[in-house]
Amino acid sequence: MTIEFLTNLGLDEDKATALLQEIEAASEAEYERGLAEGRASLNDYKAEQAVSAVLNNCGAKNPELLKSLIDMDALVFENGEVSGLKEQIAAIRQENPFLFEDEQPAPHFSAKVKSENKISKKSFDKMSYMDRVRLYSTNPTLYKQLIG
Repeated sequence: MTIEFLTNLGLDEDKATALLQEIEAASEAEYERGLAEGRASLNDYKAEQAVSAVLNNCGAKNPELLKSLIDMDALVFENGEVSGLKEQIAAIRQENPFLFEDEQPAPHFSAKVKSENKISKKSFDKMSYMDRVRLYSTNPTLYKQLIG
């Protein structure tokens, strides 16, 4: 909107100038309010992502359930770090250890079984087709000895 446009509508130049200044001030205030809301929203998003990253890496069986137990208002997000979260997680871990994976790794079992050629020709002859295929895929040398 310009002064010429407003004067063509019948306003004198002083009123048109005052109206434009008022509109400009309102626009600037609205811009600042939107900018502040956007920054706050972005900061909230960053804090939420930082909290989620910590919860996903703390060994919780269900990070969303753990998140519901966290007092989000007590957390402080500054410079990409969330303070107060690790203390809350430690307290929850102590009170509810079942919510977390065990500290000790589960035992690892190998699928490989050492074959000592204990399969006789007689037991080989009684094997089903699937058992023979399994033997062939796991120990082709023994299979060839028993087939021949």
